[in-house]
Amino acid sequence: MTPRHILLCHLGSGDNEQLLRRAAELCARSGADLTLVLPVVDGAMPDGCCGIDGEHWRRLTDEDTRDAAHRAVRLLDALGCPARNIAIEAGPSLPEIAARAAERYDCDVIAIARKRAPWSSGGLSGRQLDKLRRGQSRSVLELTRT
Repeated sequence: MTPRHILLCHLGSGDNEQLLRRAAELCARSGADLTLVLPVVDGAMPDGCCGIDGEHWRRLTDEDTRDAAHRAVRLLDALGCPARNIAIEAGPSLPEIAARAAERYDCDVIAIARKRAPWSSGGLSGRQLDKLRRGQSRSVLELTRT
């Protein structure tokens, strides 16, 4: 099945530029539209962690996410693959954020990176990918880094 609308769940870390490139290539080959979502897992932020109170930590995280969104949009535009929709979505877990956003934007494919190692960031664990796939009518595509 050829995708018509891909949701790219972009986690915003610097090493994910390759994933943006892969998503742009996939859209170019298939003619699919792209929606870019930057997920923010929104759990309770305890005060006192590293000497930063919860609200200040949230403001720092929000700023980093906005900066990552701007970088991603600039790169996608430069690659000739402007995003149809761009959103920062908050929720209790990455799989829930991705599933909800795919539903909201009517995407038939969810593209996301898989973690390289259990302790790494920048993707979903195998367990999280399985959770995302369960109950989905849409495809879940693991984008890989070269």
